[in-house]
Amino acid sequence: MRTALIASMLVSCCAIAAEPPSTPATDPRRLSIADYMEWETLADPRLSPDGTQIAYTRTWFDAVEDKPRNEIWLMNVDGSRQRFLAAGSEPAWSPDGKQLAYLADGLPKGTQIFTVWVESREVTQLTRSTEAPSNIRWSHDGKWIACTMQVPEKDSFTIDMPKAPKGAKWVEEPKVITRLVYRRDQSGYRPSGYRHLFIVPAHGGTPRQISSDDFDHSAPQWTHDDSELVCDGKRFADADWTSRESDLYAFNVQTGAVRTICDRKGADTAPVVLGDTVVFIGSDASGATYEMSSVFKVPLRGGPATGLTEKFDRSISTVARIRPGVNDAVLCTYEDRGSIRAARLALDGSNPGPLSGTDGWFRATSVLPDGAVLGLLTTPTEPGTIALRR
Repeated sequence: MRTALIASMLVSCCAIAAEPPSTPATDPRRLSIADYMEWETLADPRLSPDGTQIAYTRTWFDAVEDKPRNEIWLMNVDGSRQRFLAAGSEPAWSPDGKQLAYLADGLPKGTQIFTVWVESREVTQLTRSTEAPSNIRWSHDGKWIACTMQVPEKDSFTIDMPKAPKGAKWVEEPKVITRLVYRRDQSGYRPSGYRHLFIVPAHGGTPRQISSDDFDHSAPQWTHDDSELVCDGKRFADADWTSRESDLYAFNVQTGAVRTICDRKGADTAPVVLGDTVVFIGSDASGATYEMSSVFKVPLRGGPATGLTEKFDRSISTVARIRPGVNDAVLCTYEDRGSIRAARLALDGSNPGPLSGTDGWFRATSVLPDGAVLGLLTTPTEPGTIALRR
């Protein structure tokens, strides 16, 4: 299997593998804390609909402002013509390949959705929301962009507190917590409220909320006719008190009506819509301390789920579309002997066909028409390189 490294952002000091312990600490080839300021990383390689260009996120550290900066870059599939396009992250191609939607800081504040015309570089800010959007997805007709946003929780603290006198220095107001999971390691307190599905016109406007009620919802996926958004979530009582349990839902984008696609016992996540079929990752809720993650399929209209990897003795990490128009298989990744490998998984239930070796972590994102697999390759000497594997 042949690998072509088409974009790499390694700083010069880490282009050589780690030296033996006897190497002096002053050796310029060895990493130090100061090198963090010069470290650049790559992420989110996205193949254009015609298979000729790759958009990706390039991150560098701003030592003056003491924070990372994200930029959208473009290149040809052979790695040539690498060029800056816009400041932002998480690029998503429009169906016709003429625009990219992405996330960047905008007005009035915080993260907003933008689009940029690839050829002319004309930029438009689509949203001006008080909450940060994420998980952007184009509709198939290119007229809408779906996303998720946090909807603040209604104030449940009904006690009327006296107002502080002018100039008074009172202690900070108490934080009212109503949910079981209220903070996370390395990020602190979770924002109050629930994550919901929204759509916004591709030419800009006010986001319209699609989902409702006090439940969290994951990244949306459009159905083939753009009439519904499919996602996973926990739309049942005491959702915060349940672990290893989630279901698949479809929301009508006109009415907001919700229907259940799959309520299999266990955690059902990461749905991918392929025509009239939904492929997803699921794990059983048997009470064991560890459960294998497998791939399942279920009719879009709803019904019993069918396992696709029950005889495959590896846990599936991700599933994704191979490319637009391919509805008989998905691209999946799994851990194997310390590596992350990519495979093509047919919907007929045959074992996954490996598309990468065991020489590193290869997080595949799409497959070119000629069969080359695009992804992010990480090895001990190449952290975060965009690569094609044939």
